[in-house]
Amino acid sequence: MRFLRNLGIAVLIFALAAVNVAAFPPLPSSFWGIITVNGARVPLSAELMAYVDGVNCGRANIYLYAGTTYYSISVKGDDPDTPEKEGGRDDDPIEFRLNGVPLATTARWHEGTNVRLDMVEASPHRQSATLRVLLPSVAVQYWPRVPTTQ
Repeated sequence: MRFLRNLGIAVLIFALAAVNVAAFPPLPSSFWGIITVNGARVPLSAELMAYVDGVNCGRANIYLYAGTTYYSISVKGDDPDTPEKEGGRDDDPIEFRLNGVPLATTARWHEGTNVRLDMVEASPHRQSATLRVLLPSVAVQYWPRVPTTQ
């Protein structure tokens, strides 16, 4: 009887040891700070997204504190157990987009960090893009300045 019990325990131990254990995904690279465009507050409804190699890796929370807009975002890391890229790897460049428009502010992905990165944008990064910012009761559209000839 004792032999069968010990044999059952041994079989159970070997069965559990053979289970494939997946690794934990890497900790995100996080950023926070002030966000403005042309000195104006960014509306709380704006979408600030982070992209690594064209892959959407995070969406920011935008909030208002003492009359200033702040954001916080966690950028996912890449799972090494999968063939596709779903996040950042060490030192990958991060592109930020506000309402789909790329910003001049960029960063580098590093696992498990939480860095202050103020995004004080002078204008949209790409000259052909427009950035529509809806402020409470006022709609302002920012266009690249083009000299006029008369």
